[in-house]
Amino acid sequence: MPEEGHGRKRLRFMQQPNPTQPGPADRLTVMQIIPALESGGAELGTVQVAEALCKAGHRALVVSRGGRMETPIHDCGKLIRLDVASKNPLTIIANGVRLALLARREGVDVLHVRSRAPSWSTLIASKLTGIPYIGTYHTIYREQSGLKNLYNSAVVRGARVIAVGDETAAVMRQRYPFLPETRIVTIHRGVDLQVFDPAAVTAERKAALAEAWRLPEGAEVALLPGRIVHRKGHHVFIRAIHRLVEGGRDDLVGVCAGDDQGKSRYRDEMEALVASLGLNDHIRFVGHCEDMPAAYVLSRVAVSAAVESEGLQRAILEAQAMGVPVVVSDVGSGIEVVRAMPRVPEGEITGYNVQAGDPEALAEAIDRVLRLAPADYDALSGRASAWARGSFSHEVFTAKTLALYREVVDEARGASAAAQKA
Repeated sequence: MPEEGHGRKRLRFMQQPNPTQPGPADRLTVMQIIPALESGGAELGTVQVAEALCKAGHRALVVSRGGRMETPIHDCGKLIRLDVASKNPLTIIANGVRLALLARREGVDVLHVRSRAPSWSTLIASKLTGIPYIGTYHTIYREQSGLKNLYNSAVVRGARVIAVGDETAAVMRQRYPFLPETRIVTIHRGVDLQVFDPAAVTAERKAALAEAWRLPEGAEVALLPGRIVHRKGHHVFIRAIHRLVEGGRDDLVGVCAGDDQGKSRYRDEMEALVASLGLNDHIRFVGHCEDMPAAYVLSRVAVSAAVESEGLQRAILEAQAMGVPVVVSDVGSGIEVVRAMPRVPEGEITGYNVQAGDPEALAEAIDRVLRLAPADYDALSGRASAWARGSFSHEVFTAKTLALYREVVDEARGASAAAQKA
């Protein structure tokens, strides 16, 4: 939308005030930007916040190519389809201009980017329009070089950056010394306690999933929820299951519930590992699971075998909210998502931490849960549920996020008013 001026083209939205009023002064229009809505913690957070915005009387816009999780966006907000996943510099710039135009047209008050790829486009849009943006640092990204550090840094260059956990916030402080402490806000991911309620899972749902997973009668299930990527440690999990089966646990089935991202041969390598260890009857790769509450009800223990730091593991919080004891490796947020010894007394634990990358330690901890007497298992289950439900509800997560939107918008409006008076 160019115009001529003083011998050169200029973009009108760089100079003119927002022509679209967002409604009443207390009503916000929020645009979340995320590459896709297929599965994962960032995607679920996007949906939860969109629903909370609409429930509170605000407008929720999501810019994405969409995916299997997009239906709630149509129900409560507006999905604007745009491929913002590209790392091509020219595409990033073009998407920045597109986002700026969209934001002006829709009367957006604040931008919220939830991935690295579109972060530079969002920064460009913010600079062009003056609309503040917030980034969410969803996981602890790999940084093999200074160039990678620069690429990742667009997430943190907005008015605020949300860390999904304490460990994530600490990593940001280390990696980006230019980042003022006042811009870092820790908001833990939340669990929808109405969805993740064991009492809501019917016998029919449980039976249907058991049949889909081909579980034999009386199987003890160890569940590893998460995408099939190396950092999730499926290779450690499989070897731990092998140790337990070799030790006599013929009824044990390890279920890997999550998408194969298709970016490597890791899934093929894991299937080959299962075959080489003779575990075809004891390991299931079930892909994306639409009914995770039923998955947890079917499981005796939930596992995170992560071998690299990552963001707060929502699935492990969901498991505990469902009353499932957990075994979690001690990297990254592993020590945040479970109350374990020695940080708390044994009578207060909700699960166990083990050394990352150690199949024997993982096997021992899983076996420890499986060997619990019924009363002890129920006590552990109750503590896990009470802790997760009391500390990580999605209502707390969305309330803090909406409050942050208001804070950033009020701050920007105050700065604008002060500049006009000057």
